[in-house]
Amino acid sequence: WRAQAFKIIDGEKIRKSFTASTRSEAELLAVAWVARAQEKIDLPTVGEILDAYISHREAILSPSTIRGYILLADKIKARIGRVVASDMTSEKVQAYINELALDHSPKTVKNYANLLIPALNSVMPDVKFNVRFPHKTPPTYSIPESETITELINRAKGDLKLAILLGAIGGLRRGEICALKYEDVMRDFNAVYVHADMVRDKENKWVYKNIPKTSASIRRVELPKEIIDLIPDGEPTAYIVPRTPNYITDRFCELRNSLGLNCRFHDLRHYSASLCHAIGIPDQYIQERHGWRTDQILKAVYRNTLTEKANTFTKKANKEFSCEGCPNAALCNKETCETEAKEENK
Repeated sequence: WRAQAFKIIDGEKIRKSFTASTRSEAELLAVAWVARAQEKIDLPTVGEILDAYISHREAILSPSTIRGYILLADKIKARIGRVVASDMTSEKVQAYINELALDHSPKTVKNYANLLIPALNSVMPDVKFNVRFPHKTPPTYSIPESETITELINRAKGDLKLAILLGAIGGLRRGEICALKYEDVMRDFNAVYVHADMVRDKENKWVYKNIPKTSASIRRVELPKEIIDLIPDGEPTAYIVPRTPNYITDRFCELRNSLGLNCRFHDLRHYSASLCHAIGIPDQYIQERHGWRTDQILKAVYRNTLTEKANTFTKKANKEFSCEGCPNAALCNKETCETEAKEENK
């Protein structure tokens, strides 16, 4: 049996349905819900819970994470912020997810849910929300080839050139590059010590964060001596690249467009990891060099074989099966094979 009821809170009509094995039970649930109308006014809304959830975590989460939470929370509150939190059910959360999926990517939809559901559970720990998310589509990446990297390096100047080298050869993120200081340069080891990040805070300002994205991001990255020699001496606490991550991205896009190329600055990191994989460096060393906590991202995103390397390996594999790889190749024609005939003459 199904019974429906509604009540008005702050001028807004809120409907809810109740199901039970008998009619009397369903109607009793509905009547009890309506009777708690005044009580519901005093209970927190979704918007209030989101604000409290973010506020309680402001001291322990990254400034960029808090900024992202605030942006997401503002959009959630615009849609369901006035709904009493205890009225949120799996069906209502699912309906909101379905609505988001119409014009948002699967990843963005999950970001909304990963804020909303834990916030609700912070005040309703016994409620389990059973929801389904849209299928995630595999991303496509445009990984620059070695010729492209060489062209970018040759045409870049100053801070941008150093940033491109650190991204393409060292595999550093743009925030890590901007957070590097002269005291982080280890000239005796031809390396840089990566242990900080440059992120946006909730006021949308770039700030130095002395803890990187993950603990695995703290690492020593050895580089060719030529790159270390490009770094001049400076005040220990001064930045090697005194720019914001946005500045690097904007200047990189200008250079890329002038050369008619199609890649992002972060694709330099893809190139670095893919090149390491293509030349046979074990995954654990690639993972450590690039600062990943697990190999999940390496396998799902960064294990992209460069076209030039793929062509080389493809030709090598085909040669093993064709007559060029004789004697006894799988596709060898024994009657007309010149290689086998030469072997017999010997």
